[in-house]
Amino acid sequence: MKPHRLRIPVVAAAAVLALAGCSDPSGDGSPTDTTQTASATPGQSPESSDATEPATGASDDATGDASGGSSTDATGRDVDLATTEFSVSAQTALDTSREEIGADGIVHGIELDYSSSRGAWIWEVNTLVDGTDHEVDINADTGEVVDHEQDSTDDKEEAIDLNDPMTFEQALDLAHGKVEGPVRSWKLEWDDGVRAYQFDIGDLHNDQEVTVNVETSAVTVDRD
Repeated sequence: MKPHRLRIPVVAAAAVLALAGCSDPSGDGSPTDTTQTASATPGQSPESSDATEPATGASDDATGDASGGSSTDATGRDVDLATTEFSVSAQTALDTSREEIGADGIVHGIELDYSSSRGAWIWEVNTLVDGTDHEVDINADTGEVVDHEQDSTDDKEEAIDLNDPMTFEQALDLAHGKVEGPVRSWKLEWDDGVRAYQFDIGDLHNDQEVTVNVETSAVTVDRD
């Protein structure tokens, strides 16, 4: 926010009269009333241009979170997923994805991340059904299915489980043991033979990727 400037015009009456070519109107040499000062023409004073600038700082602050931190969107990226709850839970997202696909399959991934293009937090659920991989995107606030992509694949996937053998909270405790900070996004997936939680933890534009193997409880940090 640009600081407000306290403007205190100081104009010497004698100097104003001299520049204007004015003489003592009374003719008796009595002092001129110093409260009679010339007013500046709008746009001529260097200070007057500041008054016309939009209060972009105030507008930016208005989109910050309740804790006072700034954000590009009132419901945007700058939240801590360790403490933020959405209207649509992870389990509800899984149920919505299954209804959208219309069949049971192998759910091998679920992710919560912010979509700048949609201006919303999105659940992404990946499900393999009879050689077709379905990616269903769900608005985490409204529950609306905003996208459903399907791709043929020969990949073999294994199912993930939100509670077994490790919950989100248990995995996050292990991750925070290595890297402290707010959680910017997270996912649970089967990938390259490993079932793991993955967290992006840290500052909004400088986070670290922390992976927690749900089978072994091993924690790795990608510091790049």
